[in-house]
Amino acid sequence: MKKNRVKFDYSGLTDSELLAFSQAVVIAMTASASFFPTPNPTVTALNTAVVDYGTVLGIAATRDKTAITTKNEKKEKVVLMLADMAAYVNNIASGDEAKLSASGFDIVKQAETNPPIDIPKNMLVQAGLNSGEMVLSIDRVQGALSYNFQITPDPLTPESVWETQPTSRRKYLFQNLEVGKTYWFRVAAIGPREQVTYCNPQGRAAA
Repeated sequence: MKKNRVKFDYSGLTDSELLAFSQAVVIAMTASASFFPTPNPTVTALNTAVVDYGTVLGIAATRDKTAITTKNEKKEKVVLMLADMAAYVNNIASGDEAKLSASGFDIVKQAETNPPIDIPKNMLVQAGLNSGEMVLSIDRVQGALSYNFQITPDPLTPESVWETQPTSRRKYLFQNLEVGKTYWFRVAAIGPREQVTYCNPQGRAAA
């Protein structure tokens, strides 16, 4: 069964194209808040990054080396935020073309010839820099479009409810966890044809 999705890599756009596109996404995601109520990152955060990016574009046009370096850093931030928001849109829309179109992102229609995706491997669960933070990371899964990082409190049972954080990246930081409390973690790789593969869950106390 074919499943549509939105594109999440916009690193190939020129500076002016990226600015115009990201501004359009901000407008579209604001208008479609009923479809996408809790985007990650937030629309406000993306808009702030886009405004900062647009501001430095004019300065970088003077060819000042410092300004160009700053511009490139701002551009990379916008590209990464768009990727994460696109992963969220794909997760929420689940192939619904009307919702995907409302997001403002470019739609990529999926072919049915994609090979199956592998199970996420080498999941690493580590304490973050601050109390109550845990960092999950996995190896890249060939063919995966995005990942769902999941957490549930101990004890782990068949009835456990997993909190899901979708992202296009292979690492995620869980915050505001109860120090000393044990949580279970796992990662799902999301493929192009409604494929979902899970790694084995790991339990660890938050530090």
